[in-house]
Amino acid sequence: MSRKFTRIICFILSLSLFAGCASFNKDSAHKTKSSSNAAKTLNSICDELAGHILMSDGITLNYSLSDPASYGINERFASLGEYGTNAFLNEYAYYENMLARLNEVDKKNLSSDDAFTYDVVKKSLSRYQNVDKFLLYEEPLAPVSGIQAQLPVLLAEYHFYNREEIDAYFHIIESVPAYFQSVISYEQEKKAANLFMDSSMADEIITQCRDFINEPENNYLIEVFEDNISDVPGITDSQIKEYSAKNKELITGTLIPAYSELINVLTTLKDGCARGGLCTLPFGKDYYVHLLCDQTGSDKSPKELFSLLENTLHDCRNNIAKAAASDPSVVNRLDNPTYPSDDPETIMQYLTDNITCEFPAPDANMTSYCIKYVHPSLEGTLSPAMYITPPIDTDSTDSIYINNASTDKSSLFPTLAHEGFPGHMYQMRYFMSSSPHPLRLLLNFGGYCEGWATYAELFSYDISGLNSGISAILKNNKLSILCIYSILDIGIHYYGWDKEKVSALLADNGINDPEITDEIYMAVLSEPGLYPKYTVSCIEFLKLREKAEDTLKNKFDACTYHDFILKTGPAWFSLLYDKLDAWIDGQV
Repeated sequence: MSRKFTRIICFILSLSLFAGCASFNKDSAHKTKSSSNAAKTLNSICDELAGHILMSDGITLNYSLSDPASYGINERFASLGEYGTNAFLNEYAYYENMLARLNEVDKKNLSSDDAFTYDVVKKSLSRYQNVDKFLLYEEPLAPVSGIQAQLPVLLAEYHFYNREEIDAYFHIIESVPAYFQSVISYEQEKKAANLFMDSSMADEIITQCRDFINEPENNYLIEVFEDNISDVPGITDSQIKEYSAKNKELITGTLIPAYSELINVLTTLKDGCARGGLCTLPFGKDYYVHLLCDQTGSDKSPKELFSLLENTLHDCRNNIAKAAASDPSVVNRLDNPTYPSDDPETIMQYLTDNITCEFPAPDANMTSYCIKYVHPSLEGTLSPAMYITPPIDTDSTDSIYINNASTDKSSLFPTLAHEGFPGHMYQMRYFMSSSPHPLRLLLNFGGYCEGWATYAELFSYDISGLNSGISAILKNNKLSILCIYSILDIGIHYYGWDKEKVSALLADNGINDPEITDEIYMAVLSEPGLYPKYTVSCIEFLKLREKAEDTLKNKFDACTYHDFILKTGPAWFSLLYDKLDAWIDGQV
């Protein structure tokens, strides 16, 4: 498995580690709009890239395709693959080769849509040039996005289309010890190079792992398995019992011991490790610049983004002050806002019905979903909510997970807007309905996806039915908090801020509790670029819309604009701005 999963859990999206080869034919899903040789060559390159991604590891294949054979993939890859510097170097060499082939395509002979795909793929491949010096700067064990945090959910949501998938699932679990060992070896290399994580971060990860493996016989992957396979076509009750027994054996005898070994090694490695932001490492500042672009999708420099965030924070404060001044009574009604409902299903239906004032109405295939809840053993390690993306070749039910430990009645409405309508689920399904090349559905654009979902979350306050002053304050408060965290991210990892500097900024924003300050500092230190992925990208979407509104004036139509953005799909923001210019010209 590559350093990050490929488009599975909302923000965990990537150009996966390309390992092995696959014969990939996606003609049933995508037809090029041009028959030129350039278009055929581009599609051939995209086919190969998509095939490599799909064959990179067993989980990526399972989550991406329900019927691999229909895409020309007849071999199963039931493993997590490998992790480490040798795998990265092979990956980079493959990207370089594919980029060289792409550069031979004559872009002038491509349709506008194919030319945009060309630009998206070229820029994505170019991001892996001259990055050898960063080989030991990745962090596979980050508290939120790390493999140890995500794997339990991915195994719990594994798709059992047939009995062959059950066998593949078992093989994947059997591969976990070897994969974890490759991660351990990588962390040992980092330690030897004085690049290992801060000991407090290691302590948090150790706690995560211990929580997951506590009470092995009652592990929730044992609890959910029988229900998960009960609908497999042709499966009998006796087979369910047999498979369930084997699953329990693998969870208790293979998976949990792998987590125990990870705990043991981290406990040894963490001794004496105290670390500041990335900029304190030899190539750390350069790596952070590279990482920030990858995370946000924005080409702006850290200095430019810092200024953008400060200006946005200033605007949010002014908007809050204006709302409070116009109706002082709203300040006393902020703690318990009354949303249309506190029932998830009712909220989702409300959002579906009410987003149409600014967004195209969802089709029937966009509204098939299942609300689930994070298991108690994972509540302390996972995000407040998650959207599990569907396979790209099916209209199967999507999954939204709610974490009861960090989502309450006061946050459920905007949270479901972020994950559902008009957020992640709506965006993913809308783009899929435009029949893009499958590669476009597999590439890493966490900035676009999380920025869009945050943009959607902010919009939800406008249709929440709340008092206009309350909704304005809550909306601007949400964005201001994200700005503060993102300013800290750049401050810590680019400018080298220490805890004292962080405490001063938080105190200026009303946060004086030392314990909370320490938690915020460690959260930002442990996941560089995570908060800017949400914040910077959201602001980029706000700026895109602002440009369209300012240029088109009374000709601007929100539904038409959002249709354009959604059909254009995940991409680098510099390319989206160029695409917007052409779209505006067409509207005029």
